[in-house]
Amino acid sequence: MMRIKTRLKERLSGKVVFVISATTVIALMFPVIFHLVVNSKPRGDIKKATFSRLERIRETKKQEIADYFSDVQKLASGIGDDKMMLKFFNSLQQENYKADSNFEYEIDKYYVDEYGSFYDILFIDSKGYVFHSIKKESDYQKNLFKGDLSRTKLAKKLKHKRDEYFVDYEFYSPSDEPASFFVVPLREESKHIGWFVLQCSTNKVNTMLADREGLARTGEVYLVNKEKMMLSDSRFMEDSTILKLKIDTSAVKEALRNKRGEAIIRDYRGIRVFSSFKEFGLFGTSWIIIAEIDEDEVITEQYKKHKKYFREEIGSYLAGRKYVKHAPQNVSGKKKRVDMNEFAKSTPGTALQTSGVSDCTVVAILFPNKFGYLAHVSPTDEIYLSDTFTRLFLGENKSDFLGGLIKRVTYYDLRPCELKKLQFVIIASHSDSLGNAVDKIVANGIELANIRFLYNPNARGANVLLDVDDGSVEVEWYSKNSVFLEYASEVEDLGTVVKKIIRYDI
Repeated sequence: MMRIKTRLKERLSGKVVFVISATTVIALMFPVIFHLVVNSKPRGDIKKATFSRLERIRETKKQEIADYFSDVQKLASGIGDDKMMLKFFNSLQQENYKADSNFEYEIDKYYVDEYGSFYDILFIDSKGYVFHSIKKESDYQKNLFKGDLSRTKLAKKLKHKRDEYFVDYEFYSPSDEPASFFVVPLREESKHIGWFVLQCSTNKVNTMLADREGLARTGEVYLVNKEKMMLSDSRFMEDSTILKLKIDTSAVKEALRNKRGEAIIRDYRGIRVFSSFKEFGLFGTSWIIIAEIDEDEVITEQYKKHKKYFREEIGSYLAGRKYVKHAPQNVSGKKKRVDMNEFAKSTPGTALQTSGVSDCTVVAILFPNKFGYLAHVSPTDEIYLSDTFTRLFLGENKSDFLGGLIKRVTYYDLRPCELKKLQFVIIASHSDSLGNAVDKIVANGIELANIRFLYNPNARGANVLLDVDDGSVEVEWYSKNSVFLEYASEVEDLGTVVKKIIRYDI
């Protein structure tokens, strides 16, 4: 017995050693693989890869929508042969019919069990009178051919068609929301006796498009009709945009002309986006499906994949740039001083200033005409610390001014939709803090296009002034023999710098 236990222990011991060894190998390999990725030079066509991704997502969503409508169309078509629904129709249409709660409960239950995919079902006689509906909204016991209802797409088509058909989305006042309809005519011994009208809401399609897997922070897929009106909700707007927002972009125009295409355009927000678009038919109507993602995010993601490479290239690019120099000037008005290891907030009417920036870094956060923050960050801050040993050595002596400021601004000063207006300016006479500062900013959903780095390796130091009123950040560089003023607005943002480094055709 002891021998068996000993052998078992030896075998188990060997297996534990093996598992630990495999885990150790993986742990050792991961930093190597990660290092190779972030240090590597970007390869391939970033535009081609982005359009290819958008096209795949667009086609997947189009197929989901087509499959959904195909399923509900089949369900709608079968209602004319549904004996129970015909029984309900004929019984309710009788002139001597009296409301019977049990009978109506039976209808409602059958609707939920068999036709719950539809928002409502209207029972309409041959003269346009809605003698029954499931929801009993304001069209209940009204004639669709009279009054305001006669001007709806549904009423107009009922008057002129007797075949089964689809009515495209329109704002339908009885439901107080956009709706589309499947219309099924009913005949008795070849005589037309009325219609079943099955109403679809936009909720299902909207839910499909709200799933933005693969589209990151700024990507979206949306629908547009032939009148260039949006058929789904924008992810960037708080209120519904369905049939309220006109999309008159070059993507929509090109889709209406040539059916499909891809381009970098200005979208309905005025933002540059990668856009992949296609027109497709659905039951006699035409829709356009568009997949888009902000160009700024694509460039930022490229940076994040190759951080080490871009850090070095950005430093070299900015060190070699030509400065637009201005003579120093005295700025009047109320100013608040910010010392080292401090930050302050200002609103219109008060400027922020700090001086003697040499080994330190200044970070300015600006929302023009609303507020600004200025931080004078010392070399013991996290933006300087790249290795774990130094972080552990400093312990509680290290600071995280930038991280704290970003949290403060995004939690208390901004709504999520305003994030794109936030501007960051990093000022230093060295590049020691550049990489970590940029990484901390973009990790919070800020794009490189919102970041500027004012870098002068030839300066001994700088004085900085942030003026919320005119949205400016001024840097007074000084060296042994010269002093000159530089404005952040005259320096290229880091998104543009990265584009130039990868020879991106702007």
